[in-house]
Amino acid sequence: MNASLKGVLSGLSLATDPPQIYQALIEATALGTRWVKETLEQAVGPLPRVVVTGGLSKTPAIVQILANVLGCEVEASATPHASARGAALYAAMAAGLPLPPAPAAQGFTPNSGAYLELYPSYRSLAEYFGFVQSKEVKS
Repeated sequence: MNASLKGVLSGLSLATDPPQIYQALIEATALGTRWVKETLEQAVGPLPRVVVTGGLSKTPAIVQILANVLGCEVEASATPHASARGAALYAAMAAGLPLPPAPAAQGFTPNSGAYLELYPSYRSLAEYFGFVQSKEVKS
């Protein structure tokens, strides 16, 4: 995996419109997340769950794309500021205070296998452009 890899848009035509480009960016982010998830699972074993937080997690269509790409259930946290809540929970634990229950997360189940065919192409493109870029840096 190449963390300095730059983005590439492939398959554009004169008919491509901004919503299609935005969807492609969301899908590429999800495909990259799948690669990271697979890499992590090779090191530590299967992940028991996937929970998303932050601004994009508040958009159901985006979380559904992520679930479809990952091929597993994805939970969208109901906590608006999950990192701050986590820090507060650690402080409460250290102080011996009782912990409040976590707000219920919304679950998204994969409902499409369309990304199963797309993922190998994504990996091939990412690996190719990562190789080309690293050769250019060395030259």
